[in-house]
Amino acid sequence: MTLRITNLPANVTDVEVRALCEQFGEIQQISVKNGKTTVRFVSAATAARALTLLEGTIQFGQRITIEV
Repeated sequence: MTLRITNLPANVTDVEVRALCEQFGEIQQISVKNGKTTVRFVSAATAARALTLLEGTIQFGQRITIEV
């Protein structure tokens, strides 16, 4: 399952996003391009957990939004 994370700072890196998301489980792919960030998890259950626990939280100084 792939999650789209928005409202991240323009200078956030894929390494920072990986560190944020991999606590929930194995990540297959991360893409950080032109202010658009997607994270593909190996497991749908893991992605759902990340969505539930990260949605609306403050990360990198900004409140993030996550969509499926």
